[in-house]
Amino acid sequence: MGDVRTVYRTCPLCEATCGLELTLEGRDLMRVRGDREDVFSHG
Repeated sequence: MGDVRTVYRTCPLCEATCGLELTLEGRDLMRVRGDREDVFSHG
């Protein structure tokens, strides 16, 4: 197990470029959610 951290990325699948909130534990992806603070998609 590693440290748990949150990183923010943009989804490249369409022109909406939704913001994503990714929760990582070490190198493992634990959760993907919409980023509620994203100025364009609002989660």
